[in-house]
Amino acid sequence: MPLSKVTLFWSNMANPAIRDKVVCVKKIHTDAQIADIFTKPLFGEKLRLFTAQMLGHLPRVHEDGSTINMDYQPLMENMKREVCIKPAYQKILKNLPP
Repeated sequence: MPLSKVTLFWSNMANPAIRDKVVCVKKIHTDAQIADIFTKPLFGEKLRLFTAQMLGHLPRVHEDGSTINMDYQPLMENMKREVCIKPAYQKILKNLPP
């Protein structure tokens, strides 16, 4: 029986990363699962909370007390703003009329 893509992912990538403590897998209760905003319609307080967390206005707090601050704005303000255009696109842009 051929192995599924999920099985191959877990055996080749995820398990070694977990074993070597590169990543940490945590159970997240459904009331704190911010990814729900992508999988189903949300309303009211849950929608406001998850939106604020995704925009970085509120930190995420897990059941174990650990906090994830998703406010990347200060980091982004200090980043260099460089435009990188692939060579294939540069050829196209040169041929466009002004």
